[in-house]
Amino acid sequence: MLLRDKVHLWLFYLGVSLMVIGLPLSKFLMSFSQIILIGNWVLEGNFKEKFSRLKTHPIALGLITLFVIYCIGALYSENLSQAWNEIRIKIPMALLSLIFFSTNYFDKKSSRFFKRLLILSTFISTSISLAIYHGFIDVHLKDIRDISPLISHIRLSLLVVLSTAFVFMDLIKPSTLLTRSLGSLLILWFFYFLLVMQSFTGFAILSVLFLIWLSNKFFILHRKSSWIYFSLIILGMILIGIKSRNYYNSYFSATPIADLTLPLKTKNGHFYHHYKDRKDIENGNYVWLNVCWQELKDHWKERSDMDLFDRDKKGQFLDATLIRYMTSKGLKKDKEGLDQLSDAEIVAIENGIANQRFLNETGIQLRIYKAFWQLHQYIHGANPGGNSLTQRIEYWKCSWKLIQNNFLFGVGTGDLQSSLNVIYDKHSLLDEEYWHKPHNQYLNITAILGLIGLIVFLVVLAILFKTAFQTKNFYLLVFMIIVSISFLTEDTLDTQAGISFFAFLCCFLPQME
Repeated sequence: MLLRDKVHLWLFYLGVSLMVIGLPLSKFLMSFSQIILIGNWVLEGNFKEKFSRLKTHPIALGLITLFVIYCIGALYSENLSQAWNEIRIKIPMALLSLIFFSTNYFDKKSSRFFKRLLILSTFISTSISLAIYHGFIDVHLKDIRDISPLISHIRLSLLVVLSTAFVFMDLIKPSTLLTRSLGSLLILWFFYFLLVMQSFTGFAILSVLFLIWLSNKFFILHRKSSWIYFSLIILGMILIGIKSRNYYNSYFSATPIADLTLPLKTKNGHFYHHYKDRKDIENGNYVWLNVCWQELKDHWKERSDMDLFDRDKKGQFLDATLIRYMTSKGLKKDKEGLDQLSDAEIVAIENGIANQRFLNETGIQLRIYKAFWQLHQYIHGANPGGNSLTQRIEYWKCSWKLIQNNFLFGVGTGDLQSSLNVIYDKHSLLDEEYWHKPHNQYLNITAILGLIGLIVFLVVLAILFKTAFQTKNFYLLVFMIIVSISFLTEDTLDTQAGISFFAFLCCFLPQME
């Protein structure tokens, strides 16, 4: 190999290395790596040969076509500045396709190196997050998501799932005892991170991946009796549904208010307020019954320096946090109930802890409870603002209304947010601070580019899945399953970091041998 060719090869490897490191650790490295890659690609020349090679790769053609569709969508957008910003964000989709599929630098050795570098970088990122969580790095945490300061907590969770799957796929191959031991420890580490992060989506995707792998193994080994296995899966899903319903009812069902005997006064002779029209429930108890504002206001001053009618440290109304917490313990909201709270519980309430369960439970169990609580509130007419699950439901409903009015071509590349704002204003309880995009990539692209854009997007995904099956590239297949599921709850392609994550792995993983 000539010296010039070696220089371009190593510049390419440098760019890819920085991209791989940047995915879980640095937005800057993701951007800088693309500058190196495109600069090297241009200086290398050989454009005729490159474009000839590019035309033979349907993945590249599909991703570039999707980028072009976004550009066309800008032509009928009213907000041209926002349309240009959206196109700028999508550039890596075309850029990385052009670079990766018009060159031929990857081999088995380099592919293995970059895969391991991705796993190592993800491990380092999760180590930083867990160091923050356990107090080794001093960062003020308002929310568990704050333990991921370098990149989006959602994208980090997806990279953890992807890395876990990659390690698992290597473990099921013949390997040394040391390799198996290190791989097993790494999987346990990633599992622990997902538990700490309370990543319900991460565990759900891992469960789907494991079920697909198990089904494939069982079908190969026991094809004649596979109906028994799939019957057991269906039975398991039914049992999970029953268990979930029972879990919900155990915490969010209560005796009808009309059947309750409600006290008129506290033991100190002050009147209770009973807000019978409010159906909020904490741990099977109605939140807004047995509330004595006078005793709460007077006695709270003796327990805390914070104003009861100010905000807690999470930005929630402190009086509501206190009342919810006392309700979760089955206490009446009066002086006697307040006296039963420890000093540690008062501090927890000041910090925004609204249920005693939140002190003792962590991880997925707590996340499930919060999800059920949000659904209960939403069903009974509460404003979904500030609640991640029910906000998404509201986003989806409003996005669908927008799609119905712009079904074929969408609203255009630059007009999604402004068009949604009109829908939120007319049809949603959400406060303006929570007016966001759909948090669903399928709805997002349909709202922007209409049915035509959605079809192009689905064709691109189909090409990637087809490539994975045809080449038996299980790394690509796992990635496609992960992102296809994550698209249900996230607008991954609406940030430059998100589009770089998607485009890079769509271009890199098909090259793996």
